[in-house]
Amino acid sequence: MNTDWQKYFRDRLGPHFASQKIEKTILKADYHGALLTVWVAENPTQIGISGIVILETRHTFQMVTQDDRFVVIPKKGAVFRFILGDRLFSLFGDGMRTRPAWRGKKPRVKRVLPTFIRGTLQPVPTACAQI
Repeated sequence: MNTDWQKYFRDRLGPHFASQKIEKTILKADYHGALLTVWVAENPTQIGISGIVILETRHTFQMVTQDDRFVVIPKKGAVFRFILGDRLFSLFGDGMRTRPAWRGKKPRVKRVLPTFIRGTLQPVPTACAQI
């Protein structure tokens, strides 16, 4: 499973492997199948845990470790690392706390009228109407 994920991630990085656009690619990637190691965590007993991600939610990575244990690691306050080829990548959990499906989508622009246009129309005072 991790071998397939590595192939997917290499293909996704493509020509961005050594450029500034790599951050967006990393943020939008799917991490199901990634072998992650917990580098920093709010719970010190979780530091050093490595496992393959089987489910990613808005607030957690759910992984299976090498000794077949199921662990749930909160993203809040955590830093995860993974190796791809000869490069070490770090994922900051606080920056990834959105639904995985939403990370890859272009944000919708809210079309809101400026505050000076919003509101109800008021009748023009008679003094102004005569000008």
